[in-house]
Formats: sequence, structure tokens, C-alpha cells
Amino acid sequence: MERARLAVVAARWDPSRGGEEALLSDLAGALARDGVAVTVLCREGSDARPGVAVELMRVPAWPRVRAERLFRREASRRALASGGPLLATRPVPSATHVQLHAGLLADAFAAEREATPSPLRRALFPLGNRLNPRRRFLLAEERTVLSGSPRPRLMVWSAALRDRVVSVHGVPAPEVAVLPPGVDLALFSPGEEPPPAGRLDLLFAGRPFALKGLATAIEALARLVASGTEARLLVAGGDAPGPYERLARRLGVGGRVEFPGRLPRAEMPALYRRCHALVHPTFHDPFSLVALEALACGCPVATSRRNGAAEVIAGGREGFILDDPRDAAALCASLSSLADPGRSAAMRQAAAALGARFPLTAFVREVRAWLGL
Repeated sequence: MERARLAVVAARWDPSRGGEEALLSDLAGALARDGVAVTVLCREGSDARPGVAVELMRVPAWPRVRAERLFRREASRRALASGGPLLATRPVPSATHVQLHAGLLADAFAAEREATPSPLRRALFPLGNRLNPRRRFLLAEERTVLSGSPRPRLMVWSAALRDRVVSVHGVPAPEVAVLPPGVDLALFSPGEEPPPAGRLDLLFAGRPFALKGLATAIEALARLVASGTEARLLVAGGDAPGPYERLARRLGVGGRVEFPGRLPRAEMPALYRRCHALVHPTFHDPFSLVALEALACGCPVATSRRNGAAEVIAGGREGFILDDPRDAAALCASLSSLADPGRSAAMRQAAAALGARFPLTAFVREVRAWLGL
């Protein structure tokens, strides 16, 4: 019997980066172990999983809009030759199945503008988008694929994103599958010991820092310390720390914020287990994978309603939900309750129970059925 085949189009394939790329790598690896012949077509690639073939598309890097067109054209040609479904994480014309890992591009760009600290840069942001050929091309292609006919099969991580796809592109709601991602519960699991008492150890994980709300996290830390709560913040992520180091010093908490840079994924479970909360006041996240990883490790999650994961987290039970990602006062008030050991222990137990409801195995099973493999 011939093996089922799947081609995956992704601009970059680097599972060590976490987030979207880690989830896609987990999915491809699991499908390969199940006997599916998986080929990843990408412009940059590393760390292939066993059974997953990675083919690099050699296209000129500049101009960037031309590089996008050439990459998609060549990836589509090779995928069609494979004879199986073509899965893409962004809308591309030849894809049979699209998972909107990053949500809608217009929403992502709007959130990027809102998160930009400089008022001048925010004011110039729309002009910059109009003058950016690559962004214009990506937005136009997204409209063509999602609003056109025939349409690829669509999958999103949250009901909120499904509703946006329906309202913006006129896609009938039943045509948009909603499936939250899953995590490897063998890797991400609760620890036996609670975080050290006497101090709130907080974790921020993600990039870019501005979009994920690091400024709000630092401002909340400063408020916690000013109120007499002993607290520290560990910032894991490969973005430039300079502006945030200066912000922390200006707010008097420079010595309480640590920037170790981007950490290997294998080191993240230990961090989740020893921290009282993951602080993730994001401006845009279709469904944050770090939120699920933290929950699975028994680490409560403080995030914003802009995060698709907010649909499954009950505020005050497994974490805290901010209506406004800039509301440092509300974030501080929520986090301060974790100074109570009893409250912290109860929320850690609830977080672990919630995280256990999203195993990678179930996610892969549902995606495979959706792909028709």
C-alpha cells in the first residue's frame, strides 16, 4: 500500500525557535511516525525530524517581494508533483489546506502598529505598509485565497479568529475548522516542587517583545515592587533587550529583570515549573503556544483577551485575562494575588489540569482527519 503524502509550505523551518515553527515541526514529526511521507518546502531550514524531508527553495533574497513570489511558485510546483495535500501556514494559491498560524495579516499589522512605542512611528505605520511591496503582495494574496473560489480548507486555533475570517472574507463559518493546538505532555508536565516561597518569580517568553507586551510586564513588575511584593522577571526571547533594560532601570527595577536571550525549547519546562506565572499581555496571538506549554507545566498564565488561549482560560482559576494589553495596573493586581501560597498552589493545580486537556496526540489525530490522510 502506498504511503500517504503531505507537502508543507513554510517560509522558515526552525523548530528550535518555538511557537508556530515548533508546533509545525511537532505535527510533521508525529505524522511521519504515523507513516505519512512528509516533505517540508522552505526558504530557510534546519533540524529535520526523523521521517521528515526538508527541501530548501533557493531563491534570490532581494527584492523581497520577488523572493516571495518565486518561493511560492517553486514550492507549489514541487508540492503538486508530490500528489498529496499541500498544507500552508499562510494563504497560498495552490494550497489545499491552510492553517492560519499567525491569524489574518491585516490584524497582525494593526497590532504591530498599536504595540509600537513611538507615537511618530505609529503615525507613519500605515504609510510604511502602503510603501512596502512585500506586505502589499502578502495582503493581496491573502484576500485572493480566502475570498476566492475554490477555497482551500481552513483551520484556525480559536473561535475569535474564525469569526474574523467570516466577517472579513465572507467565508461561511462551517467552512472554518476550529482546533486549539496541542503540546507534548511528556515534555511539558508539572513539577513535583512548587516555586520558591518568599518571592514572585515571573516569566515572559516570546518575541517580538513589543508585540507580546513586554513593556506592560515590566511596568506591572515595578508596581508590584513598589507595593512591597518581592518579585523578579525572567525574559526569554531572541529580541533586542536594550529599550526594555532602559525602561526597567527608569522604573527602578533594572536589577530585577533578567534577559538570558533565546533559550532552547528543552529548557523551557524547568522555567515554567519554577515560576509563579507566565506573563504574556500580548497585542496579537491567534493562540499562544507558550501559554499552553506553561499551563501543562502547572504555571498560571496572565495574558490578554487578544490571545486565542484566553478562550480556554478562566480568569482567577488557571490564570488572568486582561481586557487591555497595556493595563499594567490590572496586571499587577492580578499577579499580586499569587503572593498567597494557598492561592498560588490552587491556580497551579488548575493550570496543570487545563493544560492536560490539550495533548499533542489528540491535535495530530484531528489534523490528520482534516487533511484526509
